[in-house]
Amino acid sequence: MQFCGKLIPKLSTLEAPLNHLLKKNAQWKWGAEEQASFQRLKDILCTGTVLAHFDPSQQIGIACNASEKGIGAVLFHRYSDGSERPVANVSKTLTDTQSHYSHLQREALAVIFCA
Repeated sequence: MQFCGKLIPKLSTLEAPLNHLLKKNAQWKWGAEEQASFQRLKDILCTGTVLAHFDPSQQIGIACNASEKGIGAVLFHRYSDGSERPVANVSKTLTDTQSHYSHLQREALAVIFCA
C-alpha cells in the first residue's frame, strides 16, 4: 500500500477500520465496517485512476521493498508530468531462513526477486 498510497485520496480515512485491528491491544473484530473498508480499498486499487495499462512508449520504473516477513515490488510508469501509476506488482513471503537476513540483505533480495 505504500507505493499506491499516494495515489488514493483520503487513504488514512479509508483504511482506518483496518489499521485499528493492527493496534497492540485491539480486540479482533471483522465486521461490516472492516469488510466495507477492505472492499472499498480493493475497488479503488483496481480502477483506471490508480492502475495503468503497460505502454512501451512510456518511461518505467521499479520500486522494491522488504520487511521482516516479505518482499515486494511495483512496476510503474513515470509520466512526463512527473506522476507515477502502477502497472503490476509482485510479492513473496520470506522463508524462515530469509526472515533472519539483515535488513540490507532483505532489501537486496527484493531487488534480485523483482529483476
